[in-house]
Amino acid sequence: MLNLYNSLKSVVLETANIDSIFSEIGPFKSLNIATLRGNKPKSGLFEYKHGHLLLSSYDLNMENVKNYVELIEKYNINCLHVYPSTIHILCKHLEALKDTIEIPDIKGIFSSSEILSFEDKKLIMNTFKDVILIDEYGQNEHVALGYSINYEFYNFIRKYSHIEFIDTGKKCRKNRIFEIVGTGYINELMPLI
Repeated sequence: MLNLYNSLKSVVLETANIDSIFSEIGPFKSLNIATLRGNKPKSGLFEYKHGHLLLSSYDLNMENVKNYVELIEKYNINCLHVYPSTIHILCKHLEALKDTIEIPDIKGIFSSSEILSFEDKKLIMNTFKDVILIDEYGQNEHVALGYSINYEFYNFIRKYSHIEFIDTGKKCRKNRIFEIVGTGYINELMPLI
């Protein structure tokens, strides 16, 4: 098991970089964010603390989806921070109920920590019209950070790390597959390649 050590400076820089990516949706202070990513609030479906709505990932089902929509509307949520798997489930339920439920007006969706497929991007963008969809690519070791907006290619933040793409010799749908190798700049306590 690898223990990773982060300096306080690297935690601050990591947060600043993530906030900067969020700002592609709109000014960070204007975003009312709900988190739907691997959480189980003690009080059931949700917790609302310090201006942040935390939604349970584990209770999201067809019977409860209307409650989630009501909470999003009650707290004027305009941005969702999600795992791809949870937004996929939410979109499937909303699509199934689209004749009986009003889809929330969401300005942006920020996805991270899992693979967001092209098919999932289509599902999300068909469910939430005019949404800005950001998919973040990062690593716990803080050696690479990039993001994609809607259907665009990933943009890697050059001030965060030095990035190299190594051709694996493999292909997927006629596209070459590359390994991402990064050397982090922000964690002086434990720089990694």
